[in-house]
Amino acid sequence: MTGSVIINLNEHIDNTYEPLRIELLEMCIKALNADEGRFFGVDLVMVGVANRAVSLTEGFFTLLRDRNLICAAPLVRMQLDCALRFYSLWLVNEPHNLAKRIQDGEEIRKIKDRSNQLMNDRYLVEKLAPTYPWITKLYKETSGFVHFTDKHIFSAFIKDAKDLEENQVSIAITGKGHFPDIAYFEAIEAFKASSSIILDLMRGWKKTKEIKPVVSKR
Repeated sequence: MTGSVIINLNEHIDNTYEPLRIELLEMCIKALNADEGRFFGVDLVMVGVANRAVSLTEGFFTLLRDRNLICAAPLVRMQLDCALRFYSLWLVNEPHNLAKRIQDGEEIRKIKDRSNQLMNDRYLVEKLAPTYPWITKLYKETSGFVHFTDKHIFSAFIKDAKDLEENQVSIAITGKGHFPDIAYFEAIEAFKASSSIILDLMRGWKKTKEIKPVVSKR
């Protein structure tokens, strides 16, 4: 039974990784080619986001194949970070100017949006929540893997029914932690969800570029 579950997980990893990687690449290319390939400031940020998102995708699924969820889980948070930072361009009156400021090294969290609000992570999550209701919980849960929390403590304990009955604990420091297979499936869905925001934003930018009167400044 255990072997069957592992095989199914590996199959799920294989069936998810390549299509997601290709979709991220293809959507970026489509957005770049829109409006006869004219290149704007937002395109600059999008290319950086796409490159990071694809790199994280490759790293995430490589770690999952090695059953290393402790290292893979923070990459979900980093993928979500790509989405949050990209989304900041939608909250200002001059997105191409913001793109230039980001290129020059300014931190987005120290920049205010059109409502005069600092665009820190929590604020960006709050702004996206009406469209993606699950993002608040995902942000909180994945942040728990970036910083040292109870998740890392309990991952070192092996929960064996016999040990529990005898009021004992088993500890194994393997460098990977101990998680049930369902945790890996949930991590994949969380990564896909984070990636879906990036894809939606790239689609939105592509449509914006196709409406030439709207895009007036490089």
